[in-house]
Amino acid sequence: MRKTFLRCCAALLLAPVLTLALIGTIAFADDPDSSGGTTTPPDVTVSPSTFTVRENETVQLSVNVSGVSWRTSNSNVATVSNTGLVRGVKAGSVTITASANGKSGTATGQVTTAPASTVESITTNPTGPLSLEVGGATNIYAIITPTGSAQASAIKWHYDEDVLRVSTVNGSSRLTALKPVEETEVIAYLGDDYEHATKESSPLRVQINGFKLKPEYSDKKIELTENEQVKISDIIDYVGATTLSGLQIGTSDGYVASARGDTLIGQSVGTTKLTIRVKNSTYSETLDVEVKPDEKSTITVKDPVKISDTLSFSSLISDFRAQANGKLSYITGLNMDTSQGTLYYRYRSEAEPGIGVGAENYYIDPT
Repeated sequence: MRKTFLRCCAALLLAPVLTLALIGTIAFADDPDSSGGTTTPPDVTVSPSTFTVRENETVQLSVNVSGVSWRTSNSNVATVSNTGLVRGVKAGSVTITASANGKSGTATGQVTTAPASTVESITTNPTGPLSLEVGGATNIYAIITPTGSAQASAIKWHYDEDVLRVSTVNGSSRLTALKPVEETEVIAYLGDDYEHATKESSPLRVQINGFKLKPEYSDKKIELTENEQVKISDIIDYVGATTLSGLQIGTSDGYVASARGDTLIGQSVGTTKLTIRVKNSTYSETLDVEVKPDEKSTITVKDPVKISDTLSFSSLISDFRAQANGKLSYITGLNMDTSQGTLYYRYRSEAEPGIGVGAENYYIDPT
């Protein structure tokens, strides 16, 4: 009986304890400051909120929270790393944004161009002197000191556009030789134009190898007589390192005039063209050549010739020999002014007049 009483008392004592424990648990769950409650993430603040940076220079941004991601509004103006390091690319305005936990903060910036006055020097690569074949090309570079004081894209080139061309694509410049010249200059500079350049390089001296026509052939015409010879070196001037072996020389009609080595030879009466070209190049000069009769060696038919008359070599050969002072060995050709008619070779009859040679030359053995 006593044990039963003691058990009842223990039950009564335990009940308040359990009740208190449950009440305490409920009170803990309703506490807004407990670890199981919800919190509002802080705003993201970027420092500094405004900045200025030059092209190719950097500025560090910071934030008040961790675990942020960075992005730029225009990567062509400025880039930003995952640590908030901003690098200026090109002059302009840009906004840098840092984001974390659904919130973001921004900093606005201005990228400026490094002033040309900070440039100490500009040098070309190659420094020269440079030798090019006419029509040839090579890359050239401008090196700015100190590095980063100005953009390479700001470099401009001063040169003689009559003999050279400089083309720049994606910051790479290519020099092309257009005409032969003993010496010309190329200068790299900064500024709106060469007359107002703020900084310039020493001249890069360029020699362009090739040839030029002599002044007396500036009209691009040559007159020769039959069998007359003219040296090519009397027609052109070699420029730079070019020699005869570096040229291709030929005529359009070798029967009128032919080029043999350094010599142009008049062969027979007529017109042709002489072309002189630099090997492995598109550069060339073409001249009109006219070969005229050599009066000293021209033999004429003295007696009048009527239309439809047949010229008999057997009857004319003595006259020809007399005009040649007895030294005639063969006849190289017969010419007739086309305004007077047509001279037929191997004429048989009106139905078979033969070959109309007109003012052209032909070759025949008079025997």
